[in-house]
This record gives sequence, structure tokens and C-alpha cells, in this order.
Amino acid sequence: MTDYKTAIKEGIKAAQQVDWAKREIDEVFKQLNQQLTEFFKGKIVIQRRSIERTKSVEELFSSPFGSTLKYDAIVALNTTIPDSKPRELASWSMDKMGYPCRISWIGQEHFCEDKEALENTLSMLLKEPFVGQVLSVLSKLEPKNENTKNKKPPLASNPDSSNT
Repeated sequence: MTDYKTAIKEGIKAAQQVDWAKREIDEVFKQLNQQLTEFFKGKIVIQRRSIERTKSVEELFSSPFGSTLKYDAIVALNTTIPDSKPRELASWSMDKMGYPCRISWIGQEHFCEDKEALENTLSMLLKEPFVGQVLSVLSKLEPKNENTKNKKPPLASNPDSSNT
């Protein structure tokens, strides 16, 4: 006779391991955001989100059903701007068991088997010049003030043009 009690115990234990791994992953992102909050004085957060974008021509030919592609990503956004547009930093996927996680950006793909690998990979991502640029630009954005909504911006002078 099949021992269903043992199978049930194993299933419960596996579910607990999944919960633990997902909480640990959430904690890594929470710590990352705590340090971002300190560095950018609360203006920048990094989140895992589902993103939808229009397919490229090549993607339409290889998969003609639907014109959009949906995937998970790591994004940064400015918390002081209502409806801030998230800026994608990397694609993200997480195994149904929590680990491994996959983080990909600009031709790099990293599989994180545990907390240490996840922390190291996120650190590598933050060191990328394009990420530094995104975070810098986002940190400089200011919310629109109701009093300045209708004002026209001053004309910028063009140092490359000559008026001679």
C-alpha cells in the first residue's frame, strides 16, 4: 500500500522551503531598497514587476500571435513622481521553488542559486554604467509643481550655433 502520509509530509516540507526561499529573496530586495533610500533620500526604489512591451519585427515573425510580449523585470522608479514610469534594469525570473533566480541584462545572464549569489548579482548590476545613469537621471527628477505647470521653460541657448 502506498504511504500517502509520507508524501503529504514531503509536500508540506517542500512548501515550507518555498516560502522560506521567497521570503529570503524578498528580504534581499528589501535590504537593497533600504540602502537606496539612504543613498537617494527616499527618491528611488527597485522593484520586480511584470512588463509588457511591443514585440520587435523579428519576434513577430517567430511568434506571430499577439503584438506584445509580457515578462518580469527588475525596474527602478522615482517615488516622488506620481505614476513614475519604471525604467527597466534587467529581466528577472524566479523558479517555482524560489531559487534559482535568473537576472539578465545586456548580453549577461546570471543564475542565482542562493542568497549570496543573488546579492552578488544585484551588486554587479548596480555597478553597470547604464544602471548608474538610470539611477542618476531618476534621482534628479522633481515632481511637477501645480504653480509651474503652465509656465513655459526658458529658451536654452545653443553653444554650438554661431550668430555671426
